[in-house]
Amino acid sequence: MCATNSFLKSLGVEIYASSHRRWPDEAKAQAVADTLERGATVNGVAARYGVLPNQLSAWRRLAKQGKLVLPAVEVDEPVRPCTRGFTMLMPSQGVRILVATKPVGFRKGHDGLAALVQSALAEDPFTGTVFVFRAKRADRMTILFWDGSGLVMAYKQLEESTFTWGGAMTLNRAHFEALFAGLDWRRVRSLEARRPAVAE
Repeated sequence: MCATNSFLKSLGVEIYASSHRRWPDEAKAQAVADTLERGATVNGVAARYGVLPNQLSAWRRLAKQGKLVLPAVEVDEPVRPCTRGFTMLMPSQGVRILVATKPVGFRKGHDGLAALVQSALAEDPFTGTVFVFRAKRADRMTILFWDGSGLVMAYKQLEESTFTWGGAMTLNRAHFEALFAGLDWRRVRSLEARRPAVAE
């Protein structure tokens, strides 16, 4: 555990003479948000914050249950290199993300989902909008989007929990990343900045 007292105090953690710590919800939420960064591990983040990995996992469970409000995840680039030569594809900030809330059969391929987008959602699947589909089981999702040269389809299944689904949804980037991570996206606050009128 390598966290320094000054780092912890900057997060608002109260450190007592007995070495016990009182963590405010904002500091717990920031630690959970750090585990969502590309390449981050629970063990690595736990070491940075000076907590045991099982404590950080408990905070992640609180976030999944909607008991911690996570800060918005800031990501600058839509495509980032991952370890071992793979590339992670995530939608950029300005992309529309639509969630089809009625379960669909996951035997559909690219063409079947694109046809569903046109018929059921009355949307154009070839605009770059990201379409998220849920299965009958709430632990699975499929993502479909047009990248300019073809349809891209990705599938995710959570191992130990379920996705949080709501009513008809249009999500922003922060909410989508929380949903994709299996967290309660309804508890994520997006930080919106006013667009500057002129450059200074």
